[in-house]
Parts: sequence; C-alpha cells; structure tokens
Amino acid sequence: MELDLKSKFLEFLLELEDKINRRNQNERSQGKMYNNPYKVARMCLETHEDPICDPKSLKKVPKIGDKIVKLLTDKLIDYCNSQLIDVPEPFQPLKRKNGGNDGEQVPTKKRKKAYVPRRRSGGYAIVLALYLKDKERNGLKKSEICKFAEPYSDASFESNPSNGQFYSAWNSIKVLEKNEIVSMSNRLYFLTDEGVELAQKLKLAEDIHSSPVNNRINSSFDNGVYATPEKNNVFSDDIVLIDDPRDLLSSPLAEKQVNRLDNKGIPPVKTNSPVTNSPIKTMSPMHSTPTKAHDKQAKTLNGVKYSIWPIEDVEIILVIDTREVRSKQQIDFFYNRLTNLKVNCEIRQLSVGDMCWIAKNKKSGNEIILNSICERKRIDDLLSSIYDGRFFEQKARLNKLFMKKVYYLIEQNGNDIFDSRAIKVMATAKCQMMTNGKNIVKQFDRIEDTVKFLSDITKIIETTFQETNTKFIAIKARTITNQKHYGEIMESFRNEFDYKRPHYESCHLYTSFDETMSKSQMYTVKEMFLLMLMNIKGVSLEKAITIQKIFPTPNKLLDHFKDPNNGKTSLMELTKNLNRQKKITKSLSEKIYDIWGGAT
Repeated sequence: MELDLKSKFLEFLLELEDKINRRNQNERSQGKMYNNPYKVARMCLETHEDPICDPKSLKKVPKIGDKIVKLLTDKLIDYCNSQLIDVPEPFQPLKRKNGGNDGEQVPTKKRKKAYVPRRRSGGYAIVLALYLKDKERNGLKKSEICKFAEPYSDASFESNPSNGQFYSAWNSIKVLEKNEIVSMSNRLYFLTDEGVELAQKLKLAEDIHSSPVNNRINSSFDNGVYATPEKNNVFSDDIVLIDDPRDLLSSPLAEKQVNRLDNKGIPPVKTNSPVTNSPIKTMSPMHSTPTKAHDKQAKTLNGVKYSIWPIEDVEIILVIDTREVRSKQQIDFFYNRLTNLKVNCEIRQLSVGDMCWIAKNKKSGNEIILNSICERKRIDDLLSSIYDGRFFEQKARLNKLFMKKVYYLIEQNGNDIFDSRAIKVMATAKCQMMTNGKNIVKQFDRIEDTVKFLSDITKIIETTFQETNTKFIAIKARTITNQKHYGEIMESFRNEFDYKRPHYESCHLYTSFDETMSKSQMYTVKEMFLLMLMNIKGVSLEKAITIQKIFPTPNKLLDHFKDPNNGKTSLMELTKNLNRQKKITKSLSEKIYDIWGGAT
C-alpha cells in the first residue's frame, strides 16, 4: 500500500498547529500575537509543487528544518505501526550493524583533535607564560599570568568597555580549561601534562630563548598595508601605500618637490636622493638670505652650528604625548604595552602630534627630533574634528613640520555606526591626507594593532639606522624666528647633507622643535587669519582661503566692513560666481559680518 506522503504530512502539521493553538488559547482571546511554526510550515507545504518521497525532499520545503522533519518522520513511523503497514524505506530508522546481543552497535567515539592556540593569541600567550614563569608548577595568579603573558600576545589582557571592547585576551583561559590545557585550584592556574607538552612544542617552534618579542614584521603586513579592514569598515585600503615595510622610513620629499621657480626665477636644482638614488628636485631657498660657505672646521652651515652624532652614540626613543590614553582608568596603557614589547619609550607633552621619535646622545644627553611623527585618531573623533574644523587645522600643522614621514593612525571602533554622508566625508578626508599631504594613513580595527604598529616602526627605525651606519646632523640653531624659518634651516641642511651624502640624517634639536611648534606667535599673519576664520562655525578651509585671498590681512576685512556701502551680504556677492565649496552663503555672510563687523 502506497501512502500519499504530502497529504499525510499536512494532516500531521495540522494536528501540531491545533495543539499550539489550544496551548495559546488565552493569548488568542486577549488578541496577543504568538508564533506558530507548524502553521507556517503547513502553508509552505501546501504550495510546494515537488513530490515528497524522502526526508531530503521534505527538507527542501521552505520553513521546514531538521526539527520538523524529525517530528514528521516519527509521526509517520507511529502511524504505519498503528496501521500495520510498512514504513516507506527512506523514512525507516537507520539499521545498525550487529555488534552485540541486542543487535545494536555501540557508536565509536570520534577521536578528539589536539587543541593548538593561534600564534600570538591570548591562549598562546597564557600557555607560554605558565611554562616559562612557573617551572616548579606551583601555580600563578591571574594578575601574574597577565603580566608575564602580555609580551607574547597581540591582544591586550585588559578589557576597555568604554571603547566597546568587553573581552580581552584573558577570555582564552576558558578555552584552555575546556581543552584540559590549564587547570585551576585555589585561584591558582597550572599547566596540565598536556599543557606542558603543548608549551614545549610552541617554545621549540618559536625558538624562544630570552626575548619574547617577535622581531619580524607582523604577518598581516601585505603589500605595505598593515591592517586589512573587514568589509564592514568605513575605509578601504585599496590604495597601496608602500611596497616594503622599510620604505616607511624612505623620504617622501622627492614626491613633495614641485617644478617651480623661486622669486629670482632660478630653476630647481637636481640632486640624487640617498634613499632611491634617483634624480629628485629640491626647492631653492625660501627667502633670499646671503649664503655663507660651509665651514667644515667650525661645523657651521649658513651661520648655523651643527654637530655629527654616529649611530653608536645615540639611543632611539619613542615619545608618547601625555594626553594619549586608552581610557580614564588606563592612562599609561601605551607606555605599559610598549614597555612590555621592549620598546624604549617616554611620556611627555608634545606641542604637535601624538607620537614621535627622538635620538638621545648617550654622552651629552642632548636630544634631536627624528623625521617621523604620528597623529592618532579614533574614527568618531576624526568625524567630529572634520565637522568642527579641527581636522584641517591639525592637518596643516602636521604638514608644516618638515618631517619626512607623517603617519596618520585611525582606529576603528566596532560600536560606531555611520550614515552614508559621514562615510563619504571621512573617505574624502583620508584621500586628501594621502594625496595633498603625502601622509601615510593606516587604519586599525583595535588599539592593540596601533601598539604593534608603533613597536614595529620603532624596531625598523633602529635596525635601518644601524645597518646603514647613519650619522645624525644635530642642527643647533640659536634663534628661530618662525616656523617658516625652521623649515628653511632644515631644507638647507638636507640639501647639503641628506641629498648629497649617503646615510646622513639632518635633525633639529628637540628643544628647538618643541619651542618653535608650541608658540602661537610663530604663525604667520596669513596662518593666524585662517585659524581665526575657521573658528566661525560653517567656515571650512576652502571658504577661509577664499576670504583670505580677497582680504589678505584681518585689517583689510575690518576696513571692508567699515564702509557703509558693504552690508551683511557683501561677502556673498563677492563669491557668488565661485563653486559651491568656496561660495559664501547668505546666512554665513551675515554671521561673519556680525562677528567682524561688530569689531569695527
């Protein structure tokens, strides 16, 4: 006797549907909604056109999963047994081979695969820390394990809920306990015999002796891009910034030079770059001061004294700004993490930037600022700085440092959700930094990736200077009138040393850098005027430059508003033929008039 399986399954589903309805009768009387999966499955089966001949075809029906298939199969078997008919072969229970008196075979236990933690993960670090620091297997406390394991892990052992990071590398201890690698007793953690065997293999594979720091660049460096954002990240790293990690130290000044004539009509001078050994163009002096001969005996160039420091006489130090913190509870996060990674670092208040590198003379104690600096931004802070104008001011300050390398580090926060407009604004800002500013923009998913990047760059700087036997030219300028003068001195020394002689690095004293970049009076009138305009809400950098071109100084703008013929909309009339980015709207023109016109 053949059964009509589809109609029979519809009967079973209708019974199950009625059962759910009776169970939720009170909710139905009160008008409440409830879920009845059997009703949905029945309606889908009714409209299903293909025949139902086995469990596989039954599972192809939408809204019918493994649970409903098993339930319908059991009901079909019970029905056939009650009617004394044969169960259709595809729906018969699986027959087991004879393995005992009861005719059933005991299923063989699947062999458990040995657990091996991912390299430089939390579990990896915990296993190595317990093995190396608990030789007697007396056990270690959680705080001790976190302290010893930190250098072996790319992730932090401290969570940061304020940044949406509720889990830390310590959460891997649960996986280790589950796989019987680590055991706990009286709040002390021990390696099991399996754990000791695993730790020995990890130690042998990594060839760990004394230093736990990985001296190689993290394997996530791919085509020069340190962190590859996931598909849900705001930015895309399709643009390859560098081809070799060591190129992070090569000078981009060749890219910054432009074909232009100076005030006297003298064309740029062609020299060879010590890094690329290819012709580059250097700008002529920024203003016409009488050039003095280079006195090698007195070690002066254009009247500016200098000294030469060999690489063996200096130590490289990473300086971190005092305001760079992870959270209010973790003020020294960067210092502690980098120190654990064997990075020589100090905390100071920087006048510009968030991290920089200095070289300290071991004999005299004097310090020079190296030609690399970092600016770190969380992605939400980046967006707010773009909207309030701080981003353009900070970008201008970074580009005026005359550094060879300016790194812009952006940290992604997993909790941040941005609309399409915000995504476009931030993508535009990123492109501007890479193209106009020639900055190296790096984006990371976690703050630990930022720490690893800083550690790797510091080691690259140290290694490169040592391998090339670099000599540092410590510029000892007695007086620096402004930031422009600071750059002129730097450019003259680079033309004399860096571009002509291999393995020379011209650097200002750190005191000169800090004093020059921190003083507001070092700004030119044009720069101060632009900053004053950009403090008005709605005035972007493009609009401020437009106003500054029409009125070169603040006095010119004040004189314009003193004229009774120039009303509140006069700026709108002056810029009405410009494009949208530079045009002053009526409301913005009135706002500027209220601020500047009131001063008259």
